[in-house]
Amino acid sequence: MVLRLGSFGNHDSPGSAPAATRIKCASTTSTQNSGLFDYLLPKFEKKSGLKVDVVAVGTGAAIEIGKRGDADVVLVHAKDQELKAWRKGFL
Repeated sequence: MVLRLGSFGNHDSPGSAPAATRIKCASTTSTQNSGLFDYLLPKFEKKSGLKVDVVAVGTGAAIEIGKRGDADVVLVHAKDQELKAWRKGFL
């Protein structure tokens, strides 16, 4: 499993961008279908105040979304592909 955290959250310094209220998670359809997000996200959203938008696609597509920087978090379960992307500095 790879979690890639983008630059979101509190930006309290003057002149900085406002704090994010939504983040995007690129993940797999099997993770979405497992019910894991249905269980975790309401708790996370309540505690953090952030809304999570999940993009559920195949593992390769989720990693590509992360490589492009189009997601704040990447959650997949294909160790070899994850390590390859990580070693290249994408995740």
